[in-house]
Amino acid sequence: MFINNRYFVPPLTNLALVDPSDDLSLAPVALHECKDLGSLVVNRLFDETLINYGKNYQNSVANSSTFFNHMREVASLLKSLFPITTNILEVGCGKGDFFEILSDEGFKEMEGFDTAYEGLDPRIKSRYLDDTDEKKNIELVIMRHVLEHISNPYSILKKIQSICSESSHIYIEVPNFDWVLENQEFNEISFEHVNYFTLNSLSEIFNKKILRSGTLFNDQYIYVIAKLSDLSNDYLNTYNSACNWTDLDLRGIFKNYLLRLQDLCKLAKGFESIYIWGGATRAVLFLHICKYNYPELFKKIKFAIDINPKRQGMYLPSSKLRVIPPEEFYALASQNDLLLIANQNYSHEIDKELNKHLSFDMKSITLTDQRHSI
Repeated sequence: MFINNRYFVPPLTNLALVDPSDDLSLAPVALHECKDLGSLVVNRLFDETLINYGKNYQNSVANSSTFFNHMREVASLLKSLFPITTNILEVGCGKGDFFEILSDEGFKEMEGFDTAYEGLDPRIKSRYLDDTDEKKNIELVIMRHVLEHISNPYSILKKIQSICSESSHIYIEVPNFDWVLENQEFNEISFEHVNYFTLNSLSEIFNKKILRSGTLFNDQYIYVIAKLSDLSNDYLNTYNSACNWTDLDLRGIFKNYLLRLQDLCKLAKGFESIYIWGGATRAVLFLHICKYNYPELFKKIKFAIDINPKRQGMYLPSSKLRVIPPEEFYALASQNDLLLIANQNYSHEIDKELNKHLSFDMKSITLTDQRHSI
């Protein structure tokens, strides 16, 4: 929903609603860009008081074999570069999925922090790092899908630097904004993500002194490995200077996405019911856009499907669509229905399940894959 070039979205797209009435008010997104920081893009209207990652915040996708394999690949990369005796600090470890994988790989000297943690591992604290934390003998800091959520990312990195040793390394993994633009993935523009990074903008934080970098998860993510001691001393001055930022036109940047949605509306007319596989950010924001801009399409979408049991039976923000387990979907689906897949990376995994559980060939398309009609 746009008002004066401000895009209003659910503030927490991964919030699982116990009741549809639990929904939160919409929050504004207005992006601006700083060329001098490697084209860093930031939501200038971000308000951290609207963010509360509590127990109903369900961002884990570890139930997916596709995503689990991705995490294993990252763990293998780190194991190839750092001995298993490395003292590790994971900042923003979520539900502890990656933390547990590192333990399985043999890393034992670990500590984690995250307010959304629900487990029993005593090495993980259910809180943020704060000023009470003293200097630690940390050799490797891990920040996976954290930095995009933090207002003024440089400040948290300086805080981490202050409690680590001079020789500490850091591994950062975030969504790839170059991929978002190339694939017209407007469903990635969320209020939770205050920052949108490219490899260039990540490297600027460390004076371009990156030890290793690359893309992951079919280019949807990027990563860098650097020394915390290489944090730029000039970064904050550039970041805080208003004259260095230029406002971006969201509708202009993502005009091809909106054209794809129009094509999808035409395609949907030939199907009785529509379902969407995925109950996380992409699905939530796609449904949100449909609700306010394409009501005829929205009315045809019956349920969202998700393999995360903690999302099942809950409701999605904004759309209030109920999330059902795959087994319920298999019982409802017919040959006259259409399945939308929120993330193309899971298409192969989902297709295998459809072939296993359905006695007919069901039409399915992804929201991003350019090979399809949308």
